[in-house]
Amino acid sequence: MLTEAFDKVKFDCFWSETLNVPSHDNETIKSDDISIVTAFFDIGREAWSNGNRIDQRHKRSVDVYLSYFSNLAKIKNQVIIFIDEHLAQKVLDMRAANGLAYKTVIFTSKNFFLVDEILNISQRIQTIMNGKFHDYVWTKSSPEYNDPKYVLVNAFKSFFAVHAIDKKIVTSPQVAWIDFGYCRDNDRFDSNTPWRFDAKNKMNLFYILSLNDEPIFSIVKEGDVYFQGGHLIGDLNSWKDFRREIDISFRSLIDCGFIDDDQTLILMAYRRNPSTYIIHPVDSSDWYVIFKYFNSNTLITAAEVRKKRKRSSPIWWKEFKLWLSQKLK
Repeated sequence: MLTEAFDKVKFDCFWSETLNVPSHDNETIKSDDISIVTAFFDIGREAWSNGNRIDQRHKRSVDVYLSYFSNLAKIKNQVIIFIDEHLAQKVLDMRAANGLAYKTVIFTSKNFFLVDEILNISQRIQTIMNGKFHDYVWTKSSPEYNDPKYVLVNAFKSFFAVHAIDKKIVTSPQVAWIDFGYCRDNDRFDSNTPWRFDAKNKMNLFYILSLNDEPIFSIVKEGDVYFQGGHLIGDLNSWKDFRREIDISFRSLIDCGFIDDDQTLILMAYRRNPSTYIIHPVDSSDWYVIFKYFNSNTLITAAEVRKKRKRSSPIWWKEFKLWLSQKLK
């Protein structure tokens, strides 16, 4: 489903290190080198409000995201960016200001969400969100239960990564997905050296909630987050398998009349074949630690993941309040 839709998107190469700058042949590729893939498409997040059912704390402007990326732009790894056409020069300027244009590739799309196949999936998501599903979930103000574009752009993370791999512009033996707005400050990594980490020829996933056998329908209903979607690392072959698993997970959810963000899709993919992944615990007090604690120069300390919260009131009381709220509409 997602694969067929993504394949219909036309990406233009706005900037390529191989076409626009001299090569740096003296740089030796190491087995733990990582190319970073990220993407940013304006989904109208600045206009989110309680009027469209999304909690105000999720509201952010394009300029805020660009300010976050200005921190990530300092990293000395190759960075491959998929972005709205009118923002491409801005992110290139940020990389160039740090002398890193030669480690940058930028792809643009004019009408990413208007491709017929993507629009069809978006409309199907919207139908689910407008139906009884929205009454079913507890965290009704979360964007993953209200905005189809938010759901899709997160579900496509592995697709952006594989597209970069298939275009043979990845210069490292490993690829990491890093969210465009990942670096909320300028103290996330050492800007003097490239980030390196050995993924050991598998997809590496990061979790903040102790893994259990909670049914997926309960996880969607209660809004629990197990795996993080903001940072993912794998070798080139593992990414292709992971994309297929994400596609299967997405189709499974939507065929059941459910929708959720990539965090639940990752959990579903992991559960189908856990032996193909390496998983790492992350303390949920700080989600943005991939560069600090998962690199070849740092001794990774054991993190304490949280356990599933015990509800202060019984589930039947929560369900009764949900039922009552619908009756009073």
